[in-house]
Amino acid sequence: MDYADLQTTAQRLIREFGRDVVLRHVSVTGGHPYDPGSGTETIVDTQVRLVVLPEGWREADIAGTLIRIDDLHAYMGTEGLSVTPNRGDHIVMDGHEFEVIEVRRVKPADVVIYYDLALRR
Repeated sequence: MDYADLQTTAQRLIREFGRDVVLRHVSVTGGHPYDPGSGTETIVDTQVRLVVLPEGWREADIAGTLIRIDDLHAYMGTEGLSVTPNRGDHIVMDGHEFEVIEVRRVKPADVVIYYDLALRR
């Protein structure tokens, strides 16, 4: 199966129906995670403009999980990404900042088709 075609289709749909957002990806380099005084830490705040397709969660998706009714579910394409989204990153959308609380890579083979995100305000 040609997953590149699926990736292209996902990108097109996310771009067509999605919203412009900023992904804030913060990474810390240097030092040792168990001994912060072991070196110089550098905090890098990378901001990437991209498009996500947000939606609410269905009640069936929430029942029995840690997802809250006001959390958002969003699809993020891979187009224009210079960083990989991770838990703890933030999405700035419509003047509000949401924390990325879960990231699922939809990747049936070697190609990431899109990212499935859970966002909390």
